[in-house]
Amino acid sequence: MALEAAHMDSDQLLQDAMLRQRALNDHEDTLQERLRTFEAGKADENRAIEAELDRITSQHVARIQMNLDAVAHAQDEFQGWQELKRQECQRISDAASFCVPPAGVSGMHGLAVVLEHASKPRR
Repeated sequence: MALEAAHMDSDQLLQDAMLRQRALNDHEDTLQERLRTFEAGKADENRAIEAELDRITSQHVARIQMNLDAVAHAQDEFQGWQELKRQECQRISDAASFCVPPAGVSGMHGLAVVLEHASKPRR
């Protein structure tokens, strides 16, 4: 019918179809292999990036820990200083208690009385 009208032999047409199909399959295989190679290269690249990221993260985590340790040390020193201050204030209060009237006289207690007396202008 149509083949006869186009003056083509059916065997020739089937041969041509097989060659075209084989060419398409070969091209698909080539493209698929390129894709696999590309994917493998990108996977390697991603592994290298992840390793670098892990290394950098580890370094930064160590720096953060050093900062936290330094802050904790400074806090310990400050709390130690506050304890020394508390002790010194107690010693001052104890020593000054001999120099001020008893607490009931002015309505104030201890160090408050000492500080009030110390802040009065001298004549």
